[in-house]
Amino acid sequence: MEDQGWKAVSEVFFRRPAPPGATQTEAFVARVMGRLEEEARSPWRVFLSLRWTAPALGLAAALMFLSISQPEGEALLSEDGFMVADVGDPSDFILEVQ
Repeated sequence: MEDQGWKAVSEVFFRRPAPPGATQTEAFVARVMGRLEEEARSPWRVFLSLRWTAPALGLAAALMFLSISQPEGEALLSEDGFMVADVGDPSDFILEVQ
């Protein structure tokens, strides 16, 4: 008896919808195709959806920051001076961080 009650309730709530008509099907296809055409026209969506975009922009930002934040000052020894110097041991030019 109780099973029949639940079956009646389930038939009311979980009723199979009627199949869509030709007009509804055409309207659905037109909406989906319109969305696809709209997305295909936007080059920024393609550019920003690539997997490499975020890491590449992050690397560019880090390199920009590092290039700007380099301290300005004269080098202790120029490249030319280092090449022509009579260097016995190259470890003499290694600077210790204080």
